Amino acid sequence: MRIINVISKGIVLLSLFFGLLSAVSVRAGVLSDSCTAGGAVIASEPYSASTSIDISQMFSFSGTYSVSLRTSWSGRMWCGTGMLLDDVYYFSPAMGAPGGTYIGFSHSDTGETTYFQVIVEPAKSYEGVNGLPGSHSLGYQVDYTITFTLVNKVPSGATLISSDSGVVTIGTIAASGQKRSDSDAYDRWASNNWGKKRWLTYQNLNVSFKATNTTCSIPSYTFTMPETSIDAIRNGRAGRKPFILEFQCDGYLNSVATRNVRSWFYSNDRVAEIGNGYVLRNPQSTAQDIGIVLTDYFGRPVRLSDSINQINNADLLLDVEKGKPFEASSDPAYVFATYAIYGPEPSPGSVTATAIVVINYD
Repeated sequence: MRIINVISKGIVLLSLFFGLLSAVSVRAGVLSDSCTAGGAVIASEPYSASTSIDISQMFSFSGTYSVSLRTSWSGRMWCGTGMLLDDVYYFSPAMGAPGGTYIGFSHSDTGETTYFQVIVEPAKSYEGVNGLPGSHSLGYQVDYTITFTLVNKVPSGATLISSDSGVVTIGTIAASGQKRSDSDAYDRWASNNWGKKRWLTYQNLNVSFKATNTTCSIPSYTFTMPETSIDAIRNGRAGRKPFILEFQCDGYLNSVATRNVRSWFYSNDRVAEIGNGYVLRNPQSTAQDIGIVLTDYFGRPVRLSDSINQINNADLLLDVEKGKPFEASSDPAYVFATYAIYGPEPSPGSVTATAIVVINYD
């Protein structure tokens, strides 16, 4: 009988124990995922944080740029259960935008817009809350990778965030004490209406981009022609002075030129035509009826424009096409200077002339 009584008591105690577990489970089901913004039971608006990144120099030779970042928010949250059943969940407003997030930067100097697709990848989707029920620090940070991809246009139905100031703000990560979704995070971010129950904090990223337009330059040249005689000039024995035009160009977007670049010779010292070219001589020259002609390697006159603004029929020294790959150092242009008699009464003296290398962008 005593043994039976002991067993009976054991069954009663075991039954009570399971009853307690059942009661706790039901209560925990009510209190799990209970964290709200603020350090008190009464919730507050979610906290926000912001950081900045400049991607202007990241697309010279590539169409894609990825960078790893970390959230930087602070503040407090109130969790009713704590480490038992509360979690912090991470979502991306940018990834919840309809059709995906694209950003655009308008350039007032060209009237064009540069577009990028944005992909945000959090390193984790949630983590458990440490500590007892009550007030907790919002020190739960998350690493994330953001990838920018250069695109020609934004797909129909996608979300475009654009700016003509060179800076675009996107919502990268949002944290909640409850299971939500990226699309919910985007809706809250886009409307700036987060409420006081669902969201703990969110991270903004200010993205700067300023296109560096293709530009080319060339050093100035000053050279002295060798002395010669009028007879040598008449008989083609005066020789010629070679010089090399070496253009240096920069300002790429994914290894291609951002605009057209053309270059030609112009001179205000034109005094006579010779073949398809011009004889050059400025008023400081003391020789009479003698000037300088620019030629190519084969002795053919290089055609100069009569306008500093228009190429007209001048020979191209440099031709870079927008949207096409090109080298920072173009093929050098070899030019030769030689004397030419253009009048009936040549006389010895000095001859000086200036030719301008025009670099035109459009």
